[in-house]
Order: sequence, then C-alpha cells, then structure tokens
Amino acid sequence: PSAIKPFTQVLKDGFYQVDCVKDYLFEHGDKFGDHFASYKLQEVTNVSIVHYAAHVPKEDREQMTHEICFEFCRTVPDMLFFGLTNGRECYCTPYYEMEA
Repeated sequence: PSAIKPFTQVLKDGFYQVDCVKDYLFEHGDKFGDHFASYKLQEVTNVSIVHYAAHVPKEDREQMTHEICFEFCRTVPDMLFFGLTNGRECYCTPYYEMEA
C-alpha cells in the first residue's frame, strides 16, 4: 500500500455509471484495509482494492462524490473501476464482481 502514489499521473480520462451492486471485492478483495481478515483473492488473482481514506490524509479529504472518487482512482495504476459505499467511502478496484 505505501508503494501506491496517487495523484502523480493521470491514467484514465472518463467514467460512466455501470451498476449499483454489492461488490465481492469490497468485502473479500481488501488485502490491507478493514476487511483484510476476509481477504480471499490470494490464490485467485492476488489483487487488492485501494481505499481513498488510506491514501489521502484526513485534512485533505473532500466530501465524496463520483467525481472526487474518479479523480483519485484515475491515478492509481491497474485500477479500472471505482466504487462508493454508504455514499461516502471511495475505493478503486481492478474489476468488480456482483455478490448476492
């Protein structure tokens, strides 16, 4: 996680809404955050989601919107999607997987 340096290079130039789903990766693809005990991707893809709150100091955080989350995630390598949970928590993910 400390190797991730957001806001240094823009890697994506736009986004569109895909769907409103419960994302398997938010719960089981969090290798370093609050859900690390539920991490299940080591043997599958060995990827992890990246949390905005883990990389942006509290005093620099902005009120979360789709645009703010995208501005962050577009600079994180290998992250192709982003998600908002509870309307305020932003995370980046290389893919998403709908969970029932």
